Amino acid sequence: MKTGVTSDNEWVRKMKPVVAKSWEADFLETPSPYERHTQVLLSEKTHGVRSAAIGTTTIPPGSQTDYHSHERTDEYFIFTKDHGRLKVDGNEVDVEPGIVVCAPAQSKHQVINNSKKLCMHTGFFVRLDQRKLYLK
Repeated sequence: MKTGVTSDNEWVRKMKPVVAKSWEADFLETPSPYERHTQVLLSEKTHGVRSAAIGTTTIPPGSQTDYHSHERTDEYFIFTKDHGRLKVDGNEVDVEPGIVVCAPAQSKHQVINNSKKLCMHTGFFVRLDQRKLYLK
């Protein structure tokens, strides 16, 4: 029986694909002491996607991100190149390619490149009000 109400699954199936081309995305450079190069691949601002955002970050040897938090988004890190450390609310974990870490909304976090090579990760930002779509 049809009720006229669209379930979350039906809504997701009706979405059209959104394509981001990494070679077309701009790099944002952050100067010392938090030197890094960030590329926003998909977001509300770049493609109108409101549920999540994705980007890549490259941190040179000896640098780090600032210790910060996001009020309304969880940040998921997928480490893709070399080694470093990730601090989340004072807890530190060693990271390397293949490691995935979640920094929940409102937690303070920082990526530290303590290696002699570039440290790279892909970051996914998921808004708190969108968790239900991803966590079913």
